[in-house]
Amino acid sequence: MLQKLKLLLGEGVIPSAILTDKEGGLMRPVAEVFPNSRHLLCTWHINNDMEARVSFLCNKNKDVGRAFKNGVWKRIMEASTVEEYDRAVASMEDRYVRWQSVIDYVHNTWLTDHRQKFVLAWTNEVLHFGNITTCRVESQHSVVKSWLGSSQGSLDTVFRKVHASIINQVTEIKNGLESSRRRHGALFKSYLYQHLVGRVSHHSLELILEEHTRMRQLSTEVFERCGCAKLSTHGLPCACNIYMAVQGGVGLYLDLVHRFWRTLEIGDGADIPEFVEESAQVVELFRSLVDDVLARDIAVVRDISRIVHDELHPENAGFEEPGPNLTRRGRPRKQRNSTTRNLSFVEHVRNMGPRRSCDQGSSSMSTQQTRSSLGSYMSIDLIPPGFKEWLPQFMLQYIRGYCDVIPDGNCGFRCAAEFFLGDQERYGEIRSTLVGEIGKLEQYRHVYRPDSIANVSWRINWRGGQCGEEHWMITDCDLWPLATHFNAVVVILSIGNRGGLFPNFTILPLENRYESTRPTKEIVLAFVNTNHYILLDLTPDFPLQPIPPRWRELADYSVLEWESRYQTRRQAWDQYSDEFNFRRGRS
Repeated sequence: MLQKLKLLLGEGVIPSAILTDKEGGLMRPVAEVFPNSRHLLCTWHINNDMEARVSFLCNKNKDVGRAFKNGVWKRIMEASTVEEYDRAVASMEDRYVRWQSVIDYVHNTWLTDHRQKFVLAWTNEVLHFGNITTCRVESQHSVVKSWLGSSQGSLDTVFRKVHASIINQVTEIKNGLESSRRRHGALFKSYLYQHLVGRVSHHSLELILEEHTRMRQLSTEVFERCGCAKLSTHGLPCACNIYMAVQGGVGLYLDLVHRFWRTLEIGDGADIPEFVEESAQVVELFRSLVDDVLARDIAVVRDISRIVHDELHPENAGFEEPGPNLTRRGRPRKQRNSTTRNLSFVEHVRNMGPRRSCDQGSSSMSTQQTRSSLGSYMSIDLIPPGFKEWLPQFMLQYIRGYCDVIPDGNCGFRCAAEFFLGDQERYGEIRSTLVGEIGKLEQYRHVYRPDSIANVSWRINWRGGQCGEEHWMITDCDLWPLATHFNAVVVILSIGNRGGLFPNFTILPLENRYESTRPTKEIVLAFVNTNHYILLDLTPDFPLQPIPPRWRELADYSVLEWESRYQTRRQAWDQYSDEFNFRRGRS
Protein backbone atom coordinates (compact mmCIF):
# COMPACT_ATOMS: atom_id res chain seq x y z
CA MET A 1 0.00 0.00 0.00
CA LEU A 2 2.80 2.43 0.86
CA GLN A 3 4.61 1.63 -2.39
CA LYS A 4 1.45 2.49 -4.37
CA LEU A 5 1.06 5.68 -2.35
CA LYS A 6 4.63 6.65 -3.24
CA LEU A 7 3.88 6.13 -6.96
CA LEU A 8 0.71 8.22 -6.62
CA LEU A 9 2.63 11.12 -5.04
CA GLY A 10 5.09 11.14 -7.91
CA GLU A 11 8.85 10.97 -8.26
CA GLY A 12 10.79 13.38 -6.08
CA VAL A 13 7.84 14.15 -3.76
CA ILE A 14 8.85 13.41 -0.17
CA PRO A 15 6.32 14.05 2.65
CA SER A 16 7.77 16.10 5.47
CA ALA A 17 5.88 13.92 7.96
CA ILE A 18 3.78 10.73 7.97
CA LEU A 19 1.25 10.27 10.76
CA THR A 20 -0.05 6.82 11.80
CA ASP A 21 -1.24 4.92 14.83
CA LYS A 22 1.09 2.39 16.48
CA GLU A 23 0.19 -0.44 14.12
CA GLY A 24 3.03 -2.95 14.28
CA GLY A 25 2.68 -4.02 10.64
CA LEU A 26 2.84 -0.40 9.47
CA MET A 27 5.69 1.03 11.56
CA ARG A 28 8.58 -0.76 9.80
CA PRO A 29 7.37 -0.27 6.17
CA VAL A 30 6.97 3.49 6.73
CA ALA A 31 10.67 3.75 7.62
CA GLU A 32 11.62 1.63 4.58
CA VAL A 33 9.46 3.28 1.91
CA PHE A 34 9.82 6.88 3.19
CA PRO A 35 13.22 6.91 4.96
CA ASN A 36 13.58 10.71 4.69
CA SER A 37 10.15 11.53 6.17
CA ARG A 38 9.59 12.03 9.90
CA HIS A 39 7.23 9.39 11.31
CA LEU A 40 4.76 10.72 13.91
CA LEU A 41 2.26 8.82 16.07
CA CYS A 42 -1.36 9.86 16.62
CA THR A 43 -1.68 11.46 20.06
CA TRP A 44 -5.40 10.64 20.24
CA HIS A 45 -4.74 6.90 19.97
CA ILE A 46 -1.85 7.18 22.45
CA ASN A 47 -4.02 8.92 25.05
CA ASN A 48 -6.82 6.37 24.69
CA ASP A 49 -4.40 3.47 25.07
CA MET A 50 -2.69 5.15 28.01
CA GLU A 51 -5.92 5.71 29.95
CA ALA A 52 -7.18 2.16 29.35
CA ARG A 53 -3.90 0.42 30.20
CA VAL A 54 -3.16 2.47 33.36
CA SER A 55 -6.72 1.87 34.57
CA PHE A 56 -6.22 -1.88 34.11
CA LEU A 57 -2.84 -1.88 35.87
CA CYS A 58 -4.23 0.13 38.81
CA ASN A 59 -6.84 -2.44 39.81
CA LYS A 60 -9.16 -1.43 36.94
CA ASN A 61 -9.71 2.00 38.48
CA LYS A 62 -10.85 4.28 35.63
CA ASP A 63 -10.47 7.42 37.74
CA VAL A 64 -6.77 6.71 38.24
CA GLY A 65 -6.29 6.13 34.50
CA ARG A 66 -8.09 9.36 33.61
CA ALA A 67 -6.09 11.36 36.19
CA PHE A 68 -2.82 9.88 34.92
CA LYS A 69 -3.64 10.79 31.30
CA ASN A 70 -4.71 14.35 32.12
CA GLY A 71 -1.92 14.95 34.65
CA VAL A 72 1.63 13.66 34.49
CA TRP A 73 1.24 12.09 31.04
CA LYS A 74 -0.08 15.34 29.52
CA ARG A 75 2.92 17.22 30.91
CA ILE A 76 5.26 14.65 29.32
CA MET A 77 3.62 14.91 25.90
CA GLU A 78 3.49 18.73 25.98
CA ALA A 79 7.09 19.24 27.15
CA SER A 80 8.52 21.74 24.66
CA THR A 81 12.18 21.17 25.57
CA VAL A 82 14.27 18.14 26.48
CA GLU A 83 14.83 19.61 29.94
CA GLU A 84 11.07 19.92 30.54
CA TYR A 85 10.62 16.37 29.28
CA ASP A 86 13.22 15.01 31.71
CA ARG A 87 11.60 16.86 34.62
CA ALA A 88 8.12 15.58 33.67
CA VAL A 89 9.35 11.96 33.45
CA ALA A 90 11.10 12.28 36.81
CA SER A 91 7.89 13.68 38.32
CA MET A 92 5.90 10.72 36.96
CA GLU A 93 8.36 8.20 38.38
CA ASP A 94 8.28 9.95 41.77
CA ARG A 95 4.46 10.15 42.04
CA TYR A 96 3.78 6.60 40.82
CA VAL A 97 6.67 4.88 42.55
CA ARG A 98 4.20 2.39 44.09
CA TRP A 99 2.98 1.35 40.63
CA GLN A 100 6.13 -0.02 39.06
CA SER A 101 4.08 -1.80 36.41
CA VAL A 102 2.74 1.56 35.20
CA ILE A 103 6.24 3.05 34.96
CA ASP A 104 7.52 -0.01 33.10
CA TYR A 105 4.60 0.15 30.66
CA VAL A 106 5.15 3.86 29.92
CA HIS A 107 8.89 3.44 29.32
CA ASN A 108 8.86 0.15 27.43
CA THR A 109 5.83 0.87 25.25
CA TRP A 110 6.22 4.57 24.47
CA LEU A 111 9.13 6.58 25.80
CA THR A 112 12.19 4.44 25.11
CA ASP A 113 11.69 3.97 21.36
CA HIS A 114 8.94 6.37 20.30
CA ARG A 115 9.19 9.63 22.28
CA GLN A 116 10.51 11.48 19.19
CA LYS A 117 7.23 10.66 17.41
CA PHE A 118 4.79 12.44 19.74
CA VAL A 119 6.53 14.57 22.42
CA LEU A 120 6.50 18.28 21.49
CA ALA A 121 10.21 18.69 22.23
CA TRP A 122 10.84 16.67 19.05
CA THR A 123 7.67 17.11 16.98
CA ASN A 124 8.02 20.91 17.17
CA GLU A 125 10.87 20.52 14.67
CA VAL A 126 8.64 18.82 12.07
CA LEU A 127 6.58 20.62 9.41
CA HIS A 128 3.21 18.90 9.98
CA PHE A 129 0.79 21.87 9.59
CA GLY A 130 -0.97 21.02 12.86
CA ASN A 131 -1.70 17.36 12.04
CA ILE A 132 -0.81 15.39 15.19
CA THR A 133 -3.80 13.01 15.17
CA THR A 134 -5.40 10.78 12.54
CA CYS A 135 -8.88 12.12 13.34
CA ARG A 136 -9.16 13.61 9.83
CA VAL A 137 -8.78 10.14 8.35
CA GLU A 138 -11.28 8.65 10.81
CA SER A 139 -13.85 11.36 10.07
CA GLN A 140 -13.49 10.96 6.29
CA HIS A 141 -13.95 7.23 6.71
CA SER A 142 -17.20 7.94 8.53
CA VAL A 143 -18.32 10.35 5.78
CA VAL A 144 -17.75 7.76 3.05
CA LYS A 145 -19.69 5.13 5.01
CA SER A 146 -22.60 7.56 5.40
CA TRP A 147 -22.71 7.94 1.60
CA LEU A 148 -22.53 4.20 1.02
CA GLY A 149 -25.28 3.42 3.52
CA SER A 150 -24.62 -0.32 3.40
CA SER A 151 -21.66 -2.67 3.43
CA GLN A 152 -23.08 -4.46 0.40
CA GLY A 153 -23.42 -3.15 -3.16
CA SER A 154 -22.25 -3.64 -6.72
CA LEU A 155 -19.01 -2.06 -7.95
CA ASP A 156 -20.72 0.53 -10.17
CA THR A 157 -23.06 1.59 -7.34
CA VAL A 158 -20.18 1.97 -4.85
CA PHE A 159 -18.13 3.88 -7.43
CA ARG A 160 -20.91 6.42 -8.09
CA LYS A 161 -21.48 7.02 -4.38
CA VAL A 162 -17.78 7.45 -3.61
CA HIS A 163 -17.43 9.78 -6.60
CA ALA A 164 -20.38 11.87 -5.39
CA SER A 165 -18.79 12.06 -1.93
CA ILE A 166 -15.53 13.37 -3.41
CA ILE A 167 -17.31 15.94 -5.59
CA ASN A 168 -19.15 17.18 -2.49
CA GLN A 169 -15.88 17.57 -0.59
CA VAL A 170 -14.22 19.43 -3.49
CA THR A 171 -17.18 21.83 -3.63
CA GLU A 172 -16.85 22.55 0.10
CA ILE A 173 -13.12 23.16 -0.28
CA LYS A 174 -13.69 25.53 -3.22
CA ASN A 175 -16.25 27.49 -1.19
CA GLY A 176 -13.81 27.77 1.69
CA LEU A 177 -10.95 28.94 -0.55
CA GLU A 178 -13.14 31.47 -2.33
CA SER A 179 -14.28 32.82 1.02
CA SER A 180 -10.62 33.24 2.02
CA ARG A 181 -10.02 35.28 -1.15
CA ARG A 182 -13.10 37.52 -0.90
CA ARG A 183 -13.94 37.99 2.77
CA HIS A 184 -12.18 38.56 6.07
CA GLY A 185 -13.32 39.48 9.56
CA ALA A 186 -12.90 42.68 11.51
CA LEU A 187 -10.07 41.14 13.54
CA PHE A 188 -7.82 41.19 10.48
CA LYS A 189 -8.32 44.80 9.37
CA SER A 190 -5.25 46.10 11.19
CA TYR A 191 -2.03 47.00 9.35
CA LEU A 192 -0.40 43.81 10.67
CA TYR A 193 -2.49 41.64 8.30
CA GLN A 194 -2.85 44.09 5.40
CA HIS A 195 -0.51 42.07 3.12
CA LEU A 196 -2.12 38.72 4.00
CA VAL A 197 -5.91 39.11 3.82
CA GLY A 198 -7.31 37.73 0.61
CA ARG A 199 -4.06 35.91 -0.12
CA VAL A 200 -3.95 33.22 2.57
CA SER A 201 -6.56 30.89 4.07
CA HIS A 202 -8.82 31.92 6.95
CA HIS A 203 -7.44 29.14 9.11
CA SER A 204 -3.88 30.41 8.76
CA LEU A 205 -5.02 33.92 9.76
CA GLU A 206 -6.65 32.48 12.88
CA LEU A 207 -3.44 30.64 13.76
CA ILE A 208 -1.41 33.83 13.30
CA LEU A 209 -3.91 35.68 15.53
CA GLU A 210 -3.37 33.06 18.26
CA GLU A 211 0.40 33.54 17.95
CA HIS A 212 -0.10 37.33 18.09
CA THR A 213 -1.95 36.92 21.39
CA ARG A 214 0.84 34.68 22.66
CA MET A 215 3.40 37.31 21.63
CA ARG A 216 1.67 39.85 23.89
CA GLN A 217 1.73 37.40 26.80
CA LEU A 218 5.46 36.81 26.39
CA SER A 219 6.04 40.58 26.54
CA THR A 220 9.73 41.55 26.66
CA GLU A 221 10.85 37.91 26.89
CA VAL A 222 9.49 37.10 23.44
CA PHE A 223 12.87 36.17 21.94
CA GLU A 224 13.94 34.05 24.90
CA ARG A 225 10.63 32.16 25.32
CA CYS A 226 9.23 32.06 21.77
CA GLY A 227 10.66 28.70 20.73
CA CYS A 228 9.53 29.43 17.13
CA ALA A 229 7.40 26.26 17.07
CA LYS A 230 4.76 27.85 14.86
CA LEU A 231 7.41 28.61 12.23
CA SER A 232 8.79 25.05 12.31
CA THR A 233 5.53 23.09 12.49
CA HIS A 234 3.12 25.26 10.48
CA GLY A 235 5.31 27.46 8.30
CA LEU A 236 3.67 30.57 9.81
CA PRO A 237 5.14 33.62 11.60
CA CYS A 238 6.06 32.85 15.19
CA ALA A 239 5.82 35.26 18.12
CA CYS A 240 9.25 36.83 17.55
CA ASN A 241 8.51 37.34 13.82
CA ILE A 242 5.26 39.11 14.74
CA TYR A 243 7.10 41.20 17.34
CA MET A 244 9.58 42.33 14.67
CA ALA A 245 6.71 43.27 12.32
CA VAL A 246 4.90 45.21 15.05
CA GLN A 247 8.03 47.08 16.11
CA GLY A 248 8.89 47.92 12.51
CA GLY A 249 5.31 48.97 11.70
CA VAL A 250 5.47 47.16 8.34
CA GLY A 251 3.04 44.27 8.87
CA LEU A 252 3.54 40.63 8.00
CA TYR A 253 4.64 39.83 4.45
CA LEU A 254 3.81 36.77 2.37
CA ASP A 255 7.33 35.37 2.40
CA LEU A 256 6.79 34.49 6.09
CA VAL A 257 3.84 32.23 5.18
CA HIS A 258 4.40 28.76 3.74
CA ARG A 259 3.00 28.13 0.25
CA PHE A 260 0.64 25.53 1.75
CA TRP A 261 -1.48 28.33 3.24
CA ARG A 262 -1.30 30.47 0.07
CA THR A 263 -2.79 27.85 -2.29
CA LEU A 264 -6.30 29.19 -2.86
CA GLU A 265 -7.20 27.25 -6.02
CA ILE A 266 -8.27 23.66 -6.58
CA GLY A 267 -9.73 21.70 -9.46
CA ASP A 268 -9.79 22.62 -13.16
CA GLY A 269 -6.84 24.72 -14.25
CA ALA A 270 -5.04 24.20 -10.97
CA ASP A 271 -2.90 21.16 -11.70
CA ILE A 272 0.05 23.48 -11.09
CA PRO A 273 -0.96 25.68 -8.13
CA GLU A 274 -0.68 29.42 -8.70
CA PHE A 275 0.90 31.11 -5.75
CA VAL A 276 0.44 34.76 -4.93
CA GLU A 277 3.68 36.56 -5.74
CA GLU A 278 5.13 39.08 -3.31
CA SER A 279 5.73 41.43 -6.25
CA ALA A 280 1.96 41.78 -6.71
CA GLN A 281 1.46 43.15 -3.20
CA VAL A 282 4.41 45.51 -3.65
CA VAL A 283 2.79 46.89 -6.82
CA GLU A 284 -0.51 47.25 -4.99
CA LEU A 285 1.19 49.14 -2.16
CA PHE A 286 2.87 51.49 -4.66
CA ARG A 287 -0.46 52.20 -6.35
CA SER A 288 -2.02 53.11 -3.02
CA LEU A 289 0.88 55.51 -2.41
CA VAL A 290 0.30 57.09 -5.85
CA ASP A 291 -3.35 57.67 -4.99
CA ASP A 292 -2.30 59.19 -1.67
CA VAL A 293 0.20 61.54 -3.38
CA LEU A 294 -2.34 62.69 -6.00
CA ALA A 295 -4.70 63.69 -3.21
CA ARG A 296 -2.09 66.04 -1.69
CA ASP A 297 -1.18 69.63 -2.48
CA ILE A 298 0.33 70.29 -5.94
CA ALA A 299 3.66 71.28 -4.36
CA VAL A 300 3.95 67.86 -2.71
CA VAL A 301 3.12 66.15 -6.03
CA ARG A 302 5.81 68.22 -7.79
CA ASP A 303 8.53 67.37 -5.23
CA ILE A 304 7.77 63.66 -5.19
CA SER A 305 7.58 63.57 -8.99
CA ARG A 306 11.08 65.05 -9.18
CA ILE A 307 12.44 62.40 -6.76
CA VAL A 308 10.87 59.53 -8.70
CA HIS A 309 12.08 60.94 -12.03
CA ASP A 310 15.68 61.20 -10.79
CA GLU A 311 15.55 57.61 -9.56
CA LEU A 312 14.19 56.26 -12.85
CA HIS A 313 16.34 58.41 -15.17
CA PRO A 314 19.70 59.12 -13.51
CA GLU A 315 21.24 59.85 -16.93
CA ASN A 316 19.26 63.10 -17.08
CA ALA A 317 20.69 64.24 -13.77
CA GLY A 318 24.30 64.20 -15.03
CA PHE A 319 25.31 61.09 -13.05
CA GLU A 320 27.37 58.26 -14.53
CA GLU A 321 27.64 54.64 -13.42
CA PRO A 322 31.04 54.23 -11.73
CA GLY A 323 33.37 51.59 -13.13
CA PRO A 324 35.18 48.95 -11.03
CA ASN A 325 38.00 50.25 -8.84
CA LEU A 326 41.16 48.60 -10.17
CA THR A 327 43.61 50.41 -7.88
CA ARG A 328 44.62 49.57 -4.36
CA ARG A 329 43.99 52.07 -1.61
CA GLY A 330 46.59 52.93 1.01
CA ARG A 331 50.26 53.76 1.01
CA PRO A 332 52.56 52.54 -1.80
CA ARG A 333 53.53 48.88 -1.74
CA LYS A 334 57.26 49.66 -1.49
CA GLN A 335 57.00 50.93 2.06
CA ARG A 336 57.97 48.37 4.68
CA ASN A 337 54.99 49.00 6.98
CA SER A 338 52.47 49.35 4.15
CA THR A 339 48.76 49.06 4.98
CA THR A 340 47.85 48.38 1.34
CA ARG A 341 45.00 45.90 1.08
CA ASN A 342 44.58 43.12 -1.49
CA LEU A 343 41.85 43.47 -4.05
CA SER A 344 38.71 41.77 -2.75
CA PHE A 345 37.64 38.44 -4.19
CA VAL A 346 34.72 40.09 -5.98
CA GLU A 347 36.99 42.72 -7.56
CA HIS A 348 39.36 39.99 -8.79
CA VAL A 349 36.51 38.08 -10.42
CA ARG A 350 35.23 41.25 -12.10
CA ASN A 351 38.65 41.92 -13.60
CA MET A 352 39.05 38.37 -14.88
CA GLY A 353 36.03 38.44 -17.20
CA PRO A 354 33.01 36.13 -17.42
CA ARG A 355 32.54 33.25 -15.04
CA ARG A 356 33.07 29.66 -16.06
CA SER A 357 30.62 27.11 -14.68
CA CYS A 358 31.78 23.92 -13.05
CA ASP A 359 30.75 21.62 -15.88
CA GLN A 360 33.08 23.60 -18.17
CA GLY A 361 36.03 23.89 -15.83
CA SER A 362 35.91 20.96 -13.40
CA SER A 363 34.22 17.64 -13.90
CA SER A 364 34.93 16.37 -10.40
CA MET A 365 32.17 18.22 -8.55
CA SER A 366 29.84 15.91 -6.62
CA THR A 367 26.52 14.86 -8.15
CA GLN A 368 24.59 16.27 -5.21
CA GLN A 369 26.07 19.73 -5.64
CA THR A 370 25.56 19.60 -9.41
CA ARG A 371 21.86 18.93 -8.88
CA SER A 372 21.38 21.60 -6.22
CA SER A 373 23.23 24.48 -7.88
CA LEU A 374 24.02 23.62 -11.49
CA GLY A 375 26.28 26.17 -13.11
CA SER A 376 26.92 28.18 -9.92
CA TYR A 377 30.23 26.49 -9.05
CA MET A 378 33.42 27.55 -10.80
CA SER A 379 36.68 25.73 -11.30
CA ILE A 380 39.35 26.15 -8.64
CA ASP A 381 41.61 27.34 -11.46
CA LEU A 382 39.70 30.64 -11.42
CA ILE A 383 40.75 31.51 -7.86
CA PRO A 384 42.87 34.68 -8.18
CA PRO A 385 46.61 33.93 -7.84
CA GLY A 386 46.96 36.62 -5.19
CA PHE A 387 44.92 34.52 -2.82
CA LYS A 388 46.52 31.16 -3.54
CA GLU A 389 49.71 32.26 -1.82
CA TRP A 390 47.74 32.90 1.38
CA LEU A 391 45.72 29.71 1.10
CA PRO A 392 47.39 26.72 2.82
CA GLN A 393 49.14 25.03 -0.08
CA PHE A 394 48.31 21.53 1.13
CA MET A 395 44.59 22.35 0.80
CA LEU A 396 44.78 23.03 -2.95
CA GLN A 397 44.80 19.30 -3.72
CA TYR A 398 41.42 18.91 -1.97
CA ILE A 399 39.59 21.89 -3.52
CA ARG A 400 37.50 21.01 -6.58
CA GLY A 401 35.59 24.26 -7.12
CA TYR A 402 33.90 27.22 -5.49
CA CYS A 403 30.69 29.25 -5.66
CA ASP A 404 30.89 33.03 -5.34
CA VAL A 405 27.54 34.41 -4.16
CA ILE A 406 26.20 37.96 -4.55
CA PRO A 407 28.19 40.36 -2.30
CA ASP A 408 25.29 42.34 -0.83
CA GLY A 409 25.95 41.90 2.89
CA ASN A 410 23.98 38.63 2.96
CA CYS A 411 26.83 36.55 1.48
CA GLY A 412 27.24 34.22 4.49
CA PHE A 413 23.53 33.41 4.58
CA ARG A 414 23.49 33.13 0.77
CA CYS A 415 26.20 30.45 0.93
CA ALA A 416 24.14 28.48 3.45
CA ALA A 417 21.00 28.83 1.30
CA GLU A 418 22.92 27.70 -1.81
CA PHE A 419 24.20 24.60 -0.03
CA PHE A 420 21.22 23.51 2.10
CA LEU A 421 18.30 24.82 -0.01
CA GLY A 422 19.84 24.82 -3.50
CA ASP A 423 19.14 28.54 -4.13
CA GLN A 424 21.09 31.48 -2.72
CA GLU A 425 18.06 33.74 -3.18
CA ARG A 426 16.40 31.86 -0.30
CA TYR A 427 18.85 33.40 2.17
CA GLY A 428 15.88 34.95 4.00
CA GLU A 429 14.73 31.44 4.96
CA ILE A 430 18.16 30.73 6.42
CA ARG A 431 17.96 33.92 8.47
CA SER A 432 14.48 32.99 9.77
CA THR A 433 15.65 29.46 10.53
CA LEU A 434 18.58 30.72 12.60
CA VAL A 435 16.36 33.16 14.51
CA GLY A 436 14.10 30.26 15.42
CA GLU A 437 17.02 27.98 16.24
CA ILE A 438 18.78 30.26 18.73
CA GLY A 439 15.68 30.30 20.92
CA LYS A 440 15.70 26.51 21.38
CA LEU A 441 18.92 25.82 23.29
CA GLU A 442 20.23 27.43 26.45
CA GLN A 443 23.78 26.94 25.10
CA TYR A 444 23.31 29.72 22.54
CA ARG A 445 23.32 32.28 25.36
CA HIS A 446 26.94 31.29 26.01
CA VAL A 447 27.77 31.21 22.29
CA TYR A 448 26.66 34.82 21.77
CA ARG A 449 27.81 36.34 25.05
CA PRO A 450 28.02 39.17 25.90
CA ASP A 451 25.35 39.99 23.32
CA SER A 452 21.72 39.18 24.20
CA ILE A 453 19.49 36.80 22.25
CA ALA A 454 17.17 39.73 21.46
CA ASN A 455 19.99 41.72 19.83
CA VAL A 456 21.20 38.66 17.94
CA SER A 457 17.68 38.02 16.60
CA TRP A 458 17.42 41.64 15.48
CA ARG A 459 20.75 41.36 13.63
CA ILE A 460 19.95 38.10 11.86
CA ASN A 461 16.27 38.73 11.08
CA TRP A 462 16.88 41.02 8.08
CA ARG A 463 14.66 40.89 4.96
CA GLY A 464 15.45 44.19 3.29
CA GLY A 465 17.87 43.04 0.57
CA GLN A 466 21.32 44.64 0.68
CA CYS A 467 22.41 45.34 4.24
CA GLY A 468 25.18 46.95 6.25
CA GLU A 469 27.60 45.50 8.78
CA GLU A 470 24.98 45.53 11.54
CA HIS A 471 23.20 42.62 9.79
CA TRP A 472 26.21 40.61 8.58
CA MET A 473 26.88 37.02 9.57
CA ILE A 474 29.30 36.75 12.46
CA THR A 475 31.94 34.23 11.42
CA ASP A 476 32.14 32.29 14.67
CA CYS A 477 28.80 32.56 16.48
CA ASP A 478 26.27 32.12 13.64
CA LEU A 479 27.82 28.83 12.54
CA TRP A 480 26.82 27.02 15.76
CA PRO A 481 23.02 27.17 15.21
CA LEU A 482 23.59 26.48 11.50
CA ALA A 483 25.45 23.25 12.29
CA THR A 484 22.94 22.14 14.93
CA HIS A 485 19.77 22.81 12.92
CA PHE A 486 20.98 21.10 9.74
CA ASN A 487 22.98 18.38 11.56
CA ALA A 488 26.04 19.43 9.59
CA VAL A 489 29.78 19.87 9.97
CA VAL A 490 30.48 23.55 9.24
CA VAL A 491 34.05 24.37 8.23
CA ILE A 492 35.41 27.91 7.86
CA LEU A 493 38.62 28.47 5.90
CA SER A 494 40.45 31.78 5.58
CA ILE A 495 41.55 33.07 2.16
CA GLY A 496 43.50 36.27 1.59
CA ASN A 497 43.80 37.07 5.28
CA ARG A 498 47.31 38.39 5.86
CA GLY A 499 46.98 37.69 9.56
CA GLY A 500 47.76 34.03 8.92
CA LEU A 501 45.53 30.97 8.99
CA PHE A 502 42.89 32.46 11.31
CA PRO A 503 39.99 31.89 11.22
CA ASN A 504 40.18 28.19 10.39
CA PHE A 505 37.98 25.96 12.52
CA THR A 506 35.32 23.24 12.44
CA ILE A 507 31.91 23.46 14.13
CA LEU A 508 29.93 20.31 15.03
CA PRO A 509 26.25 20.18 16.10
CA LEU A 510 25.53 20.92 19.76
CA GLU A 511 22.99 18.11 20.12
CA ASN A 512 21.85 14.93 18.37
CA ARG A 513 18.43 16.14 17.30
CA TYR A 514 17.75 13.59 14.56
CA GLU A 515 18.91 10.37 16.28
CA SER A 516 21.89 10.20 13.92
CA THR A 517 25.22 8.47 14.43
CA ARG A 518 27.11 11.48 13.02
CA PRO A 519 26.46 14.71 11.05
CA THR A 520 24.89 14.03 7.66
CA LYS A 521 26.32 17.02 5.73
CA GLU A 522 29.57 18.96 5.45
CA ILE A 523 29.60 22.59 4.30
CA VAL A 524 32.84 24.49 3.73
CA LEU A 525 32.82 28.30 3.78
CA ALA A 526 35.78 30.45 2.81
CA PHE A 527 36.13 33.79 4.60
CA VAL A 528 37.73 36.03 1.97
CA ASN A 529 39.80 39.00 3.12
CA THR A 530 37.67 39.24 6.30
CA ASN A 531 34.72 40.75 4.40
CA HIS A 532 33.18 38.16 2.05
CA TYR A 533 32.08 34.51 2.09
CA ILE A 534 32.27 31.99 -0.73
CA LEU A 535 31.24 28.33 -0.82
CA LEU A 536 33.93 25.71 -1.46
CA ASP A 537 33.56 22.22 -2.96
CA LEU A 538 36.12 19.90 -1.36
CA THR A 539 36.82 16.20 -1.72
CA PRO A 540 35.26 14.01 1.02
CA ASP A 541 38.61 13.24 2.71
CA PHE A 542 39.86 16.82 3.16
CA PRO A 543 41.68 17.60 6.45
CA LEU A 544 39.52 19.13 9.17
CA GLN A 545 40.46 22.32 10.97
CA PRO A 546 40.54 22.49 14.80
CA ILE A 547 37.30 22.14 16.76
CA PRO A 548 36.92 25.04 19.26
CA PRO A 549 37.48 23.91 22.88
CA ARG A 550 34.19 25.45 24.01
CA TRP A 551 32.31 23.00 21.78
CA ARG A 552 33.19 20.31 24.33
CA GLU A 553 31.88 22.58 27.10
CA LEU A 554 28.55 23.39 25.42
CA ALA A 555 27.78 20.20 23.44
CA ASP A 556 25.21 17.70 24.68
CA TYR A 557 26.55 14.37 25.92
CA SER A 558 24.85 12.61 23.00
CA VAL A 559 27.27 14.19 20.47
CA LEU A 560 30.54 14.30 22.40
CA GLU A 561 31.70 11.04 20.80
CA TRP A 562 31.32 12.55 17.32
CA GLU A 563 34.66 14.33 17.66
CA SER A 564 36.49 10.99 17.67
CA ARG A 565 34.97 10.10 14.27
CA TYR A 566 37.02 12.87 12.67
CA GLN A 567 40.29 12.20 14.51
CA THR A 568 42.21 11.03 11.43
CA ARG A 569 41.23 14.07 9.37
CA ARG A 570 41.99 16.36 12.31
CA GLN A 571 45.47 14.88 12.66
CA ALA A 572 46.05 15.37 8.92
CA TRP A 573 45.30 19.10 9.27
CA ASP A 574 47.64 19.47 12.25
CA GLN A 575 50.44 17.68 10.43
CA TYR A 576 50.02 19.61 7.17
CA SER A 577 49.63 22.99 8.89
CA ASP A 578 52.77 22.45 11.02
CA GLU A 579 54.79 21.71 7.89
CA PHE A 580 53.24 24.67 6.06
CA ASN A 581 54.00 27.11 8.89
CA PHE A 582 57.55 25.76 9.16
CA ARG A 583 58.27 26.26 5.44
CA ARG A 584 56.54 29.65 5.52
CA GLY A 585 58.67 30.75 8.47
CA ARG A 586 61.90 29.70 6.74
CA SER A 587 60.93 31.53 3.54
